[in-house]
Amino acid sequence: MTAGGQLFGAAYLLTHGIIKLALVAALLKRRLWAYPAAIGIFALFAAYQVYRYTFTHSWYLILLTILDAVVIWLTWLEYTKVKVETM
Repeated sequence: MTAGGQLFGAAYLLTHGIIKLALVAALLKRRLWAYPAAIGIFALFAAYQVYRYTFTHSWYLILLTILDAVVIWLTWLEYTKVKVETM
């Protein structure tokens, strides 16, 4: 991996982590708006990772995308549960 690739990877993962932490904080407070926001943002991250995979063929991106897909699914399940509870 080149130095530029390492820098990009580090910046991407740091950004990814910061955004996820902010969303998780909102989800823990059961803010209803955070569920669709989290699903949308995680889906954007996953789409970008698939796009980057077409250039790098890095299996790390595939693992990260699978993890994001699981988080999206779990967030959706929790959202449907919370939404019913608040009605």
